[in-house]
Amino acid sequence: MKKVRIKNASLLSFNRVIVFTAILAVIVLASYYIKLSGHKPSTKPPITHDTKMLLFKGEESDLESFTVKPSSGDKYTIIRIEDIFMIKGYPEYELNQSIINEMVDSLIYFEAEDLNFVADIGTIDDHGLGENATEVKVKFKNNRSYHFKIGGRIPTDIPKDYGSFNGEDKMYAFSITIKELFDQEMNWLHIVPEINFSPDLLEKVTFEENNQRFTLSRQAEGLWSIQEPFSYPVSDIKISRFLESIGRMRLASFVAKANLENTHQYGLDNPHIKVTFLLAPSIITSTSLIDGQQSSKLIDQQEIIIQIGHPIAGIGFYCQYMDNIYQASDLSMGFMLETNALYYISQFPINVPLNLIDTISITQKGGLEHSYTVLLVEHILPNNLIGEDSQGRMLYDFFITSGEGTEVSSEDFTKLYSLLMTTGSNGNLSNIYEPSGLPFMQVRLSFKGYERLIEFYPLDALHSAIGVDGKFYHFTDMNSLKEIETQLSLLND
Repeated sequence: MKKVRIKNASLLSFNRVIVFTAILAVIVLASYYIKLSGHKPSTKPPITHDTKMLLFKGEESDLESFTVKPSSGDKYTIIRIEDIFMIKGYPEYELNQSIINEMVDSLIYFEAEDLNFVADIGTIDDHGLGENATEVKVKFKNNRSYHFKIGGRIPTDIPKDYGSFNGEDKMYAFSITIKELFDQEMNWLHIVPEINFSPDLLEKVTFEENNQRFTLSRQAEGLWSIQEPFSYPVSDIKISRFLESIGRMRLASFVAKANLENTHQYGLDNPHIKVTFLLAPSIITSTSLIDGQQSSKLIDQQEIIIQIGHPIAGIGFYCQYMDNIYQASDLSMGFMLETNALYYISQFPINVPLNLIDTISITQKGGLEHSYTVLLVEHILPNNLIGEDSQGRMLYDFFITSGEGTEVSSEDFTKLYSLLMTTGSNGNLSNIYEPSGLPFMQVRLSFKGYERLIEFYPLDALHSAIGVDGKFYHFTDMNSLKEIETQLSLLND
């Protein structure tokens, strides 16, 4: 038999483990030694020095004038006469003093934002410092003066603008607020009055366009109607948006005085639209900061008139308010351009809250009329006291009587009136509708001194035209009217 030599595998493996372990230990110790030998004590982070450079410093009382040439528009000069700043050549120009004060503050302490951006100016047009740059020339007493230009935006994480100072052959980085402040045409410095007012004061608004008048009138709190060219209830959603827009409207900028030449130039000698807001009398109450005493001032009923002229493409339009012409944006005042009465009409003809109703009569097709009187009476508690809510306000109950003077269940009547209020449009009538024959139902409302007649004329077996004071724009389904008839029968049983 041939002998086979067998290797001692376990012994060889054990020897290799010992060798590998020793090598690994040497490597770890060497690495640790190198790390220790290379370790240095931590140092404080480098201090970042303020790199701003003061270019000019002066006193406000020494500032005589400064001339501004914006990137677009004509240059203008603001001069100081005693303690008042004004536009040279325009002594009656009403400047916005808060803007002027910001300009003055930046001019008496003028600095570059960051010296790291000082560089050879090279081709100035590459940095927006050519003819289209914003340029300011400043004069102080004692022949002190300086001038600077502001160009394009520097592409950095913190926005800055390229700039030059006194014509030096190097370039600075200016804070972007400097350009925002001085790159304004002269008309942007004029005072712009606040024309927004509390919508709660609005009683009526009239639009006049192409010799046509359209008027929205407030009948009660939260209840509006079209007064002319016809009578119709107004959509709650549409009037809510309209009133919110009034509270936010702003004039953008002053343009010019409203003389004959300027009104013709801006389309205001024959305005496109004239809007008249009629405000209710109000009381302004103020409190003295000295002694805390309150004083009140009565403001009579007043009108605010805004006339709209030529449009400004992509921006808005020119408008006249009092004796001046202004720019207005579509975003802020574009809501006044909607003068179509049909835009505002409600799809629910009986939208008067029950607590405003004085009387209501319902006439069915056969001529049978049901009339009711609605009263509000104090809510009497079991202890014979008048009920109040958590705010201490008196609580009321509905007291309903029929035409014969008989008391009617207020719960059943409320269900009936709820059906009337929710009866609305299922769609618009496609053509001018002229009713014929007898109406399927008539509802006459009397509330707060106003009257409203709602009529329902059959269109087909399933639908009925809705008329409000003789105007027909919508139709509804007959099932809604039959539900009203059913509840009416239950009420009178």
